[in-house]
Amino acid sequence: MRNALEALSSSKQAWTKAILEELALPEDILHESNRPIAQRAAAEEKPPKSDIPPAKRKPIVPLVVCGILGICILAGGLLWLNRKHASPEPAAMTEALQEQTETAAEPEETTAPGSTTEETLPAATEAESTAAVLLSNVDCTYEIAEDGITITGISGQTPSEVILPEELENLPVTRIGNGAFQSNTSLKKVTLPSGILVIGEKAFSGCTRLQSISFPDGLTEISASAFENCSNLSSVLLPESVHAIGPWAFSNCKKLLSITIPGSASDLGEWAFSGCSSLSELTFSPGITTISNYLFYNCQGLKAVTIPDGVITIGIGAFSGCTALSEVTLPESMRTLSSEAFQGTALESISVPSACSLGSNAVPLGCKIYSTR
Repeated sequence: MRNALEALSSSKQAWTKAILEELALPEDILHESNRPIAQRAAAEEKPPKSDIPPAKRKPIVPLVVCGILGICILAGGLLWLNRKHASPEPAAMTEALQEQTETAAEPEETTAPGSTTEETLPAATEAESTAAVLLSNVDCTYEIAEDGITITGISGQTPSEVILPEELENLPVTRIGNGAFQSNTSLKKVTLPSGILVIGEKAFSGCTRLQSISFPDGLTEISASAFENCSNLSSVLLPESVHAIGPWAFSNCKKLLSITIPGSASDLGEWAFSGCSSLSELTFSPGITTISNYLFYNCQGLKAVTIPDGVITIGIGAFSGCTALSEVTLPESMRTLSSEAFQGTALESISVPSACSLGSNAVPLGCKIYSTR
């Protein structure tokens, strides 16, 4: 509004100046209307000198009045236009006020200076969590074989708990090589890959601090001396997929408390569990046909053994040296009880099927043998 009035004033002055120049009159004539009547009368009595001839003079008062009226009309029009555009309609004002109220009601999300806005991520699924837990924590040395990767060892320092990788170079890890971790005294716990098929000879032999190892389903072979002299190994759960346990595989695992021989283990190597002096619980799953020579030699913690139906042969010295063994149950399927099979045990009597042949010194001296039909 102020700008409009200033513009109007400037226009008025310019227009007035133009009229005066046209009439060749002095500018102070505009102030004539503001002078007292007496002064104007005196002035009229003494008309100013002018070089313009009387015939060419134009009437001044009507022109000035018309100019002032025009200026007033122009100013009024400008004021009316300014008010019309500056003042919104009531409905528009109500809508604008409502929008301002709603905006003020919504809380603004502010971020403290120096802080960052964090995006909420969805919770990990159970499968993702499991995968994260099973990621390998060691750098392995390995070889590429026909059926996958064979791990041959660990490069660098070995942690006490080792999780071996599921795959390397986009190939599954299927074997633990011969002697891969032999005599590694740092190991306490080992998690094997789910695709492991074979544990090589002496793979963990002499790992005297090893306490537990998990065998995956699908493991088929535990080779000779694989865990021999693991004197602190106390827990072993063999999967039903195992069909071969090599000689001395768990020999001298002195803290091993229990073992279940899976029915799939058709090839049990000699001395495989010999010297497991703390072994007190022995279970055979159906399917076993032969108990190998010296298989449980000197397992001094054994007190009772039930041989499952289907077993045909108990090998030489299979339970010899089991000094606490005082109870043995043999199945009707037995055909051969080899020499010294139970020599050095605490047996006082035993029932043997009539079709079973006994080797020399199969039972300790003084043990009564009863024949069953």
